[in-house]
Amino acid sequence: MLNLRRQFLPALAVILTAVALPSEAAQTKTAAAKTEAELAAAKKAATDAQHKLTTGQQELAKAEAAHPAALAKLQHERQRATQEHGGKLGLFQASSERTALHSQSTAIFDSLVTAIKVSSEYKSAAEAAATASDQLKEVRENAALDDATKSKRTSELSAIIRRPAEIERQQLDADPKLREARQKEGEAAKKVAGIQPQVTKAVEADAGVLSALKAERESAGHIAKAREHVALAQKELTAAQATIAHDTAAKPKAKKK
Repeated sequence: MLNLRRQFLPALAVILTAVALPSEAAQTKTAAAKTEAELAAAKKAATDAQHKLTTGQQELAKAEAAHPAALAKLQHERQRATQEHGGKLGLFQASSERTALHSQSTAIFDSLVTAIKVSSEYKSAAEAAATASDQLKEVRENAALDDATKSKRTSELSAIIRRPAEIERQQLDADPKLREARQKEGEAAKKVAGIQPQVTKAVEADAGVLSALKAERESAGHIAKAREHVALAQKELTAAQATIAHDTAAKPKAKKK
């Protein structure tokens, strides 16, 4: 009986091994098939993403190419509206008046300055200022002077140096013609400043400007949307390529099992 059992056990082991082998082979075949399917799916996803990326890049280039024209149109409409509403509201007339008054006050100013600088008072002050300037340099470089003396002399000489400019300013401020011209120029400038906001408001409410602004914003929106599509497609392509690399590396292992 023991001999029969010894003879039977090896035969049983061979039978069990023969039964188990097809099961392992089937598992290996299934794993390989799964890997192949995943790889094929990843390759298709990569192809689709690449197509989407290419299309998105084309749409982005198209949108970016169209935007400068929309900006130019908006600028043109604003310029046109500024001319139209600026004329209606009197901006250009007021600006011309301000320019004319500025030229007038400048001419009076230049004439006065010329007269002041040839006066004996100014010439004497200018000569004294030149001498004081040289003396001030000597005082600053004189190491023998104490700080108190140096400070006092610096203050005295600086006052002499400033004197020509003070004479010029005092006589300009006292001139009635220049004062009147500057007052008129200031009033003209205030008038322009008061009209400008009205023109700006009218321009931004202009139908042509509003239409061009809407078109420009839509164009900018197309660019933003196209950029989003490109970014998404690039992300999908990167993910698909990573999957392909992973599945390709796993493919030999699946065949070996």
